[in-house]
Amino acid sequence: MLFVMDTWKRNLYIIWLAQIFSIAGFQFGIPFIPFFLQELGISGDEQIKFWTGITAAGPSLGLAIMAPVWGYLADRFSKKAMMVRAMFSAAVILSLMGLSVNAYMLASLRVLQGFLTGTVSAALAMVAAMTPREKQAYALGFISSATFIGNTLGQAAGGFTAGYFGYRFSFLIGGLIIFSGFCLMLLAVKEKKTLPALIPQNILKEAVKIVRQPLFLILILFLFLIRMVRMTLPPYLPLLVQDMIGGVRGAPQATGIILAVTSIAVALSGLTIVRLADRLNKWTLLFLMLGTGFLGSFFLIPVNNIFSFSIVFIIISFFIGGIEPVINSSISTSSPAALRGTIFGLTGQFGSLGWFFAPLAGSFVSINFGCRYLFYFFSILLFISLVFLFIFKKTIKAPACFYGHN
Repeated sequence: MLFVMDTWKRNLYIIWLAQIFSIAGFQFGIPFIPFFLQELGISGDEQIKFWTGITAAGPSLGLAIMAPVWGYLADRFSKKAMMVRAMFSAAVILSLMGLSVNAYMLASLRVLQGFLTGTVSAALAMVAAMTPREKQAYALGFISSATFIGNTLGQAAGGFTAGYFGYRFSFLIGGLIIFSGFCLMLLAVKEKKTLPALIPQNILKEAVKIVRQPLFLILILFLFLIRMVRMTLPPYLPLLVQDMIGGVRGAPQATGIILAVTSIAVALSGLTIVRLADRLNKWTLLFLMLGTGFLGSFFLIPVNNIFSFSIVFIIISFFIGGIEPVINSSISTSSPAALRGTIFGLTGQFGSLGWFFAPLAGSFVSINFGCRYLFYFFSILLFISLVFLFIFKKTIKAPACFYGHN
């Protein structure tokens, strides 16, 4: 069937599968870093929270610096090459994490991960460039579902692997899984070369000119806020689970199950709610998803057992998880195809700062007030995002693609 369908659709399915391998491999070890830190000799509540924040923020720093560079190279030479480079680097670095001898080595490898990997951005740029305009939201929502399916498989399997065979083994297995995805991308994806006449003389200058437009600036700032929202709780979820069940015993397995089911919910969001973005008013859709997440955050605050927490967290994740694909589809449909790699690199640079600041802010909140106060911080960020969206919806004139195809 893959051999008779359109090239863009065939590539989409292959990239989707490779991205599942990539994300699943990462999730075999990354979510359980707070537990691994304790195995590496980090003790004391404040030290564990501090290093959790550092290791969670590390990749975002490198990604923020390098995202525009990789995006430019993708437009100038080859988007497939950037995807292959990201996956091979990820396989090597994740395997080395399993060989870490102390927290400093682990944190350094996490920073290096940000500089050399970035499979999500590479996949988005490639899919956005090869997909027909009228299928953009579908394709980007579909490829986003790979992220969350990979999360589901990796977190569930990784939790049990870490619990029964150790964290080091989980990292090594994760590296092998990503290497499998690398081989699939290298051998199966066929990239259509961009004609030299279609490549602007100054890619970066043209991309910056587009990104400086008011609508793009609003989308970038909104992406920054949403990534802060989404990165507030996950790095500290192992510690929250450990606190709720009263110890480390069983915590990796419980954390893996919660994250896996959450990822299923977000994948369903990418395959259902996000598909409405091709037909409905995107502003309205963003408000509905963000507002529902904000209301749901109030139910997290009084939660005192792991089952209630899991249910509420999963429901919130379903609605918030659909926001970023809508933003990405809006950026893509408003960008020239020949510049999408660079534009995604620039927007991803600022979006990555949200991933960077959220764990550091979470570290400050958890150390000074306790992990439970992360729920309040989470609600505040959602409220700020809602206010931001409301203000700029009134002041920015969006193109027709924002209002659906009704």
